[in-house]
Amino acid sequence: MTQPAPSARLSFEPMGPAHRPALLEVYGDLAAMRWVGDGTAITVEECDQWLEVTARNLATRGYGMLALRSRATNEVLGFAGLVHPGGQEEPELKYAYSFLFPHPLFPKKHLLC
Repeated sequence: MTQPAPSARLSFEPMGPAHRPALLEVYGDLAAMRWVGDGTAITVEECDQWLEVTARNLATRGYGMLALRSRATNEVLGFAGLVHPGGQEEPELKYAYSFLFPHPLFPKKHLLC
């Protein structure tokens, strides 16, 4: 997989087991997840399955989800990449990130699309 070049503020890395806590934080927030899919938060088992699917996609398709890391703080800010929900043939763009600081326009902790 060819990773995107880092920007002035972000670096990108293939999503893997080390990203599990951040993945659970973002996708495990029930208040945020009410707007996504069936409206339920991700479980630990679903998180582990997602990490396995992502590793397989990276190996077989050459793309998948990436962790977005702040170059200033080294914290994982969120995730972005191409996915195949339910095994569908055509990929979809998915992204989600966690706000580190409150913002008046975004009262929720996470923004998911």
